[in-house]
Amino acid sequence: RCTFLPDVAAGQNRLQNGLQIFPGSVPINSGNTLLCADGVSCDGIDQDYMISYHGLAHAATQLGNSLGNAPTAIRSDQIVVALSGGQTSRLRYVSCPFAPFIGSNDQNVCQGL
Repeated sequence: RCTFLPDVAAGQNRLQNGLQIFPGSVPINSGNTLLCADGVSCDGIDQDYMISYHGLAHAATQLGNSLGNAPTAIRSDQIVVALSGGQTSRLRYVSCPFAPFIGSNDQNVCQGL
């Protein structure tokens, strides 16, 4: 047991392994294997996500290795949640700014890397 926080219920420690995810961080994968996470803290959460996401993607490209963002097939944004009234919604993987670049119409800048 890595943490000594009180259990929420007998035998149920939510931080059993000490792992905690903060906004602005992305998981670092090697293929389908989760290794650790990388996070930054800048102007706002959306900007933090974008910098973490793009930084990891570009580092993997420069290093020429298998480290990088999680493969699309295993990302949380592939999970569809049923809502009331028959509607559905997807979970988020990262929350990048809608239109982050001044003088550009680029959108969904955290897709496809």
